[in-house]
Amino acid sequence: PTLVNAEQLVYAFEARLNPPEVPPAHFDEERRLYYAAMAEAIPSVTEDDSPEQFFTAAFAPGELAAIRSALRKKAADSARGADRVSYAKILTLSNEVLAQLFNTYRLVGLESCLLKVLTLLIEKRIRKWADVRNVFPDSQNGFRAGLRTHNNSFVLRAAIDRARAEGKTLFVAFVDLKNAFPATDIPTLWMKLYNAGVSGPLFD
Repeated sequence: PTLVNAEQLVYAFEARLNPPEVPPAHFDEERRLYYAAMAEAIPSVTEDDSPEQFFTAAFAPGELAAIRSALRKKAADSARGADRVSYAKILTLSNEVLAQLFNTYRLVGLESCLLKVLTLLIEKRIRKWADVRNVFPDSQNGFRAGLRTHNNSFVLRAAIDRARAEGKTLFVAFVDLKNAFPATDIPTLWMKLYNAGVSGPLFD
């Protein structure tokens, strides 16, 4: 028998996936309101200023080919979305057909496998833009292709060995942020993306 019913799940995830009604006391309220006002001022239609046209260029069949390997890992045991379309079904469509579909469809949702694929495409575009612009420092190695969080363990061990060799004290802090997702101010994220140069149809 199921130990947690659907109503309990809704209650739990509403709190996890939405910002708190009352901002935490440590928030800079003046800055938060400023970013909220600035985010409201972002035009509903923006221009893609990147020379590579990361956020305007149509999705190409080659981009879909890169997504297929990820889909094959999920296809066997993934549940269907509300539209009853599975990853296995999506894999039967050609890259050309999928590219044409995604170039004319701009909705993103978590309850559809098809729309999750579009989300993956947009994510890869943003990651490519960030890599070209050197947005991420080398220390940001989690959830990045070719990098692993094991890098942090190596850096820590190297720092420990060096501190011991030099007879110095090493101070280390391990920080675990509780409920980081709902505590993140969304208007601030929009402003930071926009100010960093993310704009165009995929941003809109």
